Amino acid sequence: MGDKYGQIPKFLKPMPECINKLNNLNSALVSTALDIYYDARKECIPMYIIWTRRTEAEQALLYQFGRTIPPMGVITTRQPGYSPHNYGLAIDWCFYKHGELITYEMAAKRHKYREWWMYIVKQFLNAGWESGMYQREYRPGHVENLLGKSILEHRTAAKEQKTYIEGFGFV
Repeated sequence: MGDKYGQIPKFLKPMPECINKLNNLNSALVSTALDIYYDARKECIPMYIIWTRRTEAEQALLYQFGRTIPPMGVITTRQPGYSPHNYGLAIDWCFYKHGELITYEMAAKRHKYREWWMYIVKQFLNAGWESGMYQREYRPGHVENLLGKSILEHRTAAKEQKTYIEGFGFV
């Protein structure tokens, strides 16, 4: 953290599990994602990283079981191999305060939390990520950056680079 991130209040020190998840993103996205996460914590925003890279097996499990997890709602509409999470190109996030995960639906009811939410979304948008905020299938708490390629291009590249492990999926 050091000088780059300034003084972060003790109760908002970055959480190791969140740092580990962000470090599991595609290497081209790690630095920007960490900067946004540290900035949120420095601004006293209790951002929490739920998921970044998913294995194909994890994606299949989410897709198989209705694609919803209460209280988070819809988790995925993508089959295994077709999710940006399978290539480390997406982040699912929420807030975590006083031992409670706070989803967008919960945050939208509280003025300050809504402001925090939009602050984080704007940080990602300014860094070149997409939030889907203006799309029909908007999933709050999900951002992605396909690095200028389509999912099919990422899938093809993973196959060509032999980054596919049987039973595990693309890594």
